[in-house]
Amino acid sequence: MPLLNAALEHAVREWLEIADGDLDAAERLAPVPRHYRRVGFNAQQAIEKYAKAVLAICGLPFARTHDLLQLLSALHPAVQFSTVELAAAATLIPFAVVWRYPQDSDPDELPVSQLLGFAYLLRERLRSVIVAALG
Repeated sequence: MPLLNAALEHAVREWLEIADGDLDAAERLAPVPRHYRRVGFNAQQAIEKYAKAVLAICGLPFARTHDLLQLLSALHPAVQFSTVELAAAATLIPFAVVWRYPQDSDPDELPVSQLLGFAYLLRERLRSVIVAALG
């Protein structure tokens, strides 16, 4: 990993803080069944921000997108993801764009613990790159 200049380090730390906050929000909402969509949304948002932090570290451009597969694919070959990790990302994507409004169909309800598990799996993979870059 390249050394980060001060501006990039500051930006990466901001991405990390916001991502950690999104995941914290998902965890806090998890015990309340009516917040299922919000748990998924915040979990997806956290992974999106961790991925964008890693893209910034790698000097790779990224679009304003909620598509986790697009973001994770953009990291290849610097970071490679397993099929399990990609499946976890694919499961979280619709929470950012599909199931946010009343007229939207309800998501297939996975256990909240599984949604959070997907987020934890991806967080650990991405956060390890971030922490290594920040020293």
